[in-house]
Amino acid sequence: MAHIDSPAVRRAAAFTLATAVLDLVILTLFHVVQPDVDVVSSATSDYVHGTLGVLSQVAAFAVGLGALALAFAALKATAPSGRSRTGVVLLAVFGLAKVAQAFFPIDAEGAATTSGELHNLLGNLAFFTLPFAVVLLTPLLARRATRRATLLVTWAPVVATMLVLAGEPLGAFGLLQRLYLVVAALWFAVVSLWLLRAPRA
Repeated sequence: MAHIDSPAVRRAAAFTLATAVLDLVILTLFHVVQPDVDVVSSATSDYVHGTLGVLSQVAAFAVGLGALALAFAALKATAPSGRSRTGVVLLAVFGLAKVAQAFFPIDAEGAATTSGELHNLLGNLAFFTLPFAVVLLTPLLARRATRRATLLVTWAPVVATMLVLAGEPLGAFGLLQRLYLVVAALWFAVVSLWLLRAPRA
């Protein structure tokens, strides 16, 4: 039985919303304090080696926890089905990958360490699982959203994912990755707001 209006769902959604906002704030801050990082070609993970670099790990950890909280909320707020369970599992995998990634910083240029390899492995796992979780869960959580809004929120992260893949050979990975991260954070924020605004029984 779904409990979209339960206090536990609302608390989890509020936590996810807070982590999404924190992620966007940290990403913006990095562009201010580390303007030397090439926005077009450099990954955002490279910020970990500069000023306030520890915030890169804080952001990854927060995003992971936010995803796990949203997975819990989605589990409670949706009727049991193969679609909902698969979406929840994929979102939880994304969350666990981001939490783990926070402990393995990317390698500095020219270095090759186990930490860097794990960072990339976990990053790829998170990158490829999120769009599938989004497609499966968004329509189930969009109780009061319009069809147009639901389609936009569902497919924007998917399009952003494809743009990153298409842009990497063109040398625009950094720019398109930033777009992907912003869109992903907005997805977490919007879905969390949907849950918070669900009518109380």
